[in-house]
This record gives sequence, C-alpha cells and structure tokens, in this order.
Amino acid sequence: MKPVTGIGKTFYQRYLHALNIAVEAVIANRVRSMLTALGIIFGVAAVIAMMAIGTGAQKEILDQMVSLGYAVREEAENSFADYWASYDYTRSNLTSAWFEREDKAPYFSEYVRQRLEEQLLGSMDLYKEGLVVHTTLDLAMQARADQVMEK
Repeated sequence: MKPVTGIGKTFYQRYLHALNIAVEAVIANRVRSMLTALGIIFGVAAVIAMMAIGTGAQKEILDQMVSLGYAVREEAENSFADYWASYDYTRSNLTSAWFEREDKAPYFSEYVRQRLEEQLLGSMDLYKEGLVVHTTLDLAMQARADQVMEK
C-alpha cells in the first residue's frame, strides 16, 4: 500500500480530524448520544412494524374478498405481489391526494370549497367523505384568463 501524499494527505488529515471531533463529541455527550441512537433504533423499528401491520392487513382484506367471492385467490395473490413489487419506499408518508393534486384553477377551487363549507355547515369533511363536485368552469377560458392576468 502506497503512502498518501500531497492533496490526498491534506484531505485525509481533514477527514481524520473531523472524525476525531465527532467521536470526542459522542464520548463527551454519552447520554445524549445514547438517547439519539435509541430514538433512531425505535424509529426504524416503528416503521418496520407499521409496514408489517399494513402488509398483514392488506393480506387479510384480500383473503376476506376471496372468501366472500369478490375475487379469485390467484387474482388476490397477484394483486398483492404486484403492489409490493412496485411499491415506492422512498415516497413520503405525508403525501396524500390533496398534496399531489394538479389544480388548474386554484382560486376558483378555493371559492367553491368556501361555499361548500358554508352550505354544509361543517356537517361533513370535504376531503375525506368522497364528495364529488362538478362545476361549469371552462378550463380553456380559465387558462386564457390566467395568461391575461400574468401580463
């Protein structure tokens, strides 16, 4: 093994110095470091447990669908396998249809939402109870109005 020289040596010394400081900080703050490590461990364990619970619940629901005759065993198993084979594990758990929507008329949508809340008097959750709203808004005209307003 060749000795490290020149720029590589300087980089290596800086890296080693930074690592040394980090180790000293961990040792100096043992309790805080231990609690942080425990938090990370429990967090990872919670995610794994929730994935297992979710997977088990999905499997149980598919089994019930098969037993009630709504699905064939092979279809249920293929559906389960396809879902988890293509599952995006990098997706945030905070996403929902609300955050992923493409609103082509946000001001109009907000106006309609406010009117609905007034008329329904809070009797239902607009975002969770499957409410479908049809309007007469012409999106082509809305796009043209947006273009005019941008000028």
